[in-house]
Amino acid sequence: MSKPAVSRPASREEFEIAIVCALPLEYNAVVILLDQCWDQEGDPYGRARGDNNTYTTGSMGGFNIVVLLLPGIGKVEAANSAAGLRSSYPDIKLLFLNGICGGVPFVKGDELLLGDVIISKTVVQYDLGNRYPDAFKPKDTIDGRLGRASKDVRSFTAILETDRGGDRLEQRAACLLDVIQRASEERDSRRRKSATYAYPGSLNDMLFEASYCHKHRTSSTCGCLENHQDQDLVCEASRHLTCDQLGCDHARLVPRIRIKEKQQSEKDGDIKNAQAPSIFIGRVGSGDTVLKSGIARDRLAREHDILAFETEGSGIWDEFPCIIVKGVCDYADSHNNKTWQNFAAATAASVVRGLIERYPKTDQRVTALARTLARTAISTQAKDSRKNRECLRDLRSTDPADDKKRIQMTKGGLLRESYAWILTNSVFLKWRTDPKYPLLWIRGNPGKGKTMLLCGIADEIEKSATYNLSYFFCQQTDSRINNSVAILRGLIYMLVRKQPYLIAHVRAKYDDVGKAVFEDQNAWVALSQVLANILQDPTLKGTILIIDALDECSQGLHQFLDLIMDIMSSSSRVKLLVSSRNELEIQNRLEDAKKTSSVSLELNSTSVVSAIASYIRHKVRELHVDDDTRAEIEQYLMKHANGTFLWVALVCDNLKRVPRFQVRSVLDRFPPGLDHLYQRMMQKICDVNAIDLGRQILAIALAAYRPLTILEMASLVEFNPRKVGENNALCDISEQIPGLCGSFLVLQDQTVYFVHQSAKDYLVNKAPDELFLPRKTHDKILSASLSNMTMILKKDIYGLEEPGYSIHMIPAMDPDPLAVVRYSCVYWIDHFLDSLPQEDFGMKAVEDFLRSKYLYWLEALALLRNVPKGAVNLQKLEKQVVSKIILINVNHSC
Repeated sequence: MSKPAVSRPASREEFEIAIVCALPLEYNAVVILLDQCWDQEGDPYGRARGDNNTYTTGSMGGFNIVVLLLPGIGKVEAANSAAGLRSSYPDIKLLFLNGICGGVPFVKGDELLLGDVIISKTVVQYDLGNRYPDAFKPKDTIDGRLGRASKDVRSFTAILETDRGGDRLEQRAACLLDVIQRASEERDSRRRKSATYAYPGSLNDMLFEASYCHKHRTSSTCGCLENHQDQDLVCEASRHLTCDQLGCDHARLVPRIRIKEKQQSEKDGDIKNAQAPSIFIGRVGSGDTVLKSGIARDRLAREHDILAFETEGSGIWDEFPCIIVKGVCDYADSHNNKTWQNFAAATAASVVRGLIERYPKTDQRVTALARTLARTAISTQAKDSRKNRECLRDLRSTDPADDKKRIQMTKGGLLRESYAWILTNSVFLKWRTDPKYPLLWIRGNPGKGKTMLLCGIADEIEKSATYNLSYFFCQQTDSRINNSVAILRGLIYMLVRKQPYLIAHVRAKYDDVGKAVFEDQNAWVALSQVLANILQDPTLKGTILIIDALDECSQGLHQFLDLIMDIMSSSSRVKLLVSSRNELEIQNRLEDAKKTSSVSLELNSTSVVSAIASYIRHKVRELHVDDDTRAEIEQYLMKHANGTFLWVALVCDNLKRVPRFQVRSVLDRFPPGLDHLYQRMMQKICDVNAIDLGRQILAIALAAYRPLTILEMASLVEFNPRKVGENNALCDISEQIPGLCGSFLVLQDQTVYFVHQSAKDYLVNKAPDELFLPRKTHDKILSASLSNMTMILKKDIYGLEEPGYSIHMIPAMDPDPLAVVRYSCVYWIDHFLDSLPQEDFGMKAVEDFLRSKYLYWLEALALLRNVPKGAVNLQKLEKQVVSKIILINVNHSC
């Protein structure tokens, strides 16, 4: 395949041709035929503001090409994506809509076969019209209804209709098809896959009589055989089975001359001749439905003079000078056959490349100065793009979308029946629809399901394109997401991820000082101003901010409540939804605002009880008990749940560890009310016969400043494998953590979490001394941390060899040598300060560590991107505990 030399374009304005595909298999065939790729190291051209498309750029046949894969099929997806393409690539002169279609088997006396290619001359929307009581009447089908093809396109396709033009294109397409097949064979052989674009063979090209339905033909209980009229209803299962599986009668196949010719070529071993596609030019039918009826196909083809049926053309035709090129993969009838899809995609891609090679080039009048300026602009844009990515990475302290998924998984999944009631609640609807009520506060006692309620609301809002949605889930048990600065970072991060142009507001603060703007003592001031600027951006449509568990914001709650008031008073395009417990500080502040609506879960007990009932049925089904036992469990839970989802979840979690034959006998051992249930769980842990490991894990989880991974937890406990019958590390008993710790803890994504904030609150306030002595536990964590870091930390632990690495360029390590001590490196000083050792031992252990491992610890902090945290902690260490002389000596020794 010849590769005409094409210079790399300096800007998006230099791209002249676009190829649009609706399916990945269509895209895969096209990109094989690219001569050069301009985006091997990332997209250097970007996209216009408001454009959500993702592009592939390169060259093909002497032109710079942009390839777009649509997010889905249909004219709506095509039209939306075309608008974005137009804004980002304004100088596109020709667009090819490439892919697969359903073909009409007999075209004006000619036979059309699977693998042949259709080129559009015009497009008709065959499903556009009026629905009357007695019938559907399509609108006038003249070519002008979707607009005529442009003069340039009409001139180009006219040549293809000549014998010379058509023959040359078919010959070139056959050669290019061979190129795709050979390139694919090399790739597929490496992956040990069957050939993706291999010719399926004429025996798999089956055309049944139009009236012959695809349904069960042998003994069946589905109703397909109740009578033998071909137009009877067909069962759903048959739609997913092949003709051979259903027993479709080959005697009902339509004989065709071209099929016999192909069979002869195959018999002679001339596969290239057999697979060579024929090309048909004419009218293409475009609609929102995939046609699967032989009778409807023939009727529409007669009425509208249609060659083929597809689903995207009508969405793009009037947006660009457009040629639709589609390979025939089926006959638009009911007989299920996906065998030809990849091959048809390859034949279509071959014809597109052949057309591009024949498309006339237009003189370019670009001065040398203009080209230089354009290249400078694209270079600047590429640098800016890298800086944007760095800024976004540094802004991210957590991804709220990942937090939401993790919370839902930890709680056993989101059940729609448990939150659907809020969607029809009058107060909620007033907040959604009335601009006079921008703030909704959902409040309730612990365990009432507030978090899952907000998860459900977020899902419902995301289904609508009316608002930009950003949310944040506070958790007091995790120091990374329990403060006002973290909330701001999370909200801004989500908004920028969804609307990348908003990064400019962050960069205005970030470019001067870098990551420190998100972490230093002035972070709140800077970030609150960034959020205010984003919300006032004139190009940003209405925004909804959701903050869950506001009461778990341990630092900066008061200033965040002030910010909520400021947002409500300064922007009419923003709505806020917050949830919390019934805490006085929050209540006094929010209820002072006249624009606040409130939903109390206690005052909506009827709705909550109904939701609890659905939740109970769902949780009890997971126990896999007999019907009588299930009924008894459901009755007990309904009687004692008191509107508390968490209580139900904890009881069911405990019942999972009870033998089925004992479930009914232990039911009454679970007292109503969270505190009573927590007391029972704690008594089991503190029992003298209980495994000490569970108590250790629970104590460490209570003292930790963030949830620990299972590896980090394993490094901090005093682990004796003989006590638990295991022979390796704590990782080997990770599945037993809930049992060892009485369901106070759960394991999700190899990280240990408290099942709920109320569980941690209970243990902090009511756990006996034998379970949790804060100072003693902090001291144990400190001792284990210093020991582990001393053993693991070393010079150039990642083996980078060069000291000048940018932190953003360091590849992810697998396995990561710092994984075990990641927590210890960041938080050991916090534990030292909270242990407040009175003896010289603690002071000496710290001094020994700093003297021997100080530089390696700083290196580890840099690799973990936590140098600012380390610097702050060193200041605390110097100020509160260790004399300046020790640190001075350490610095001299290094």
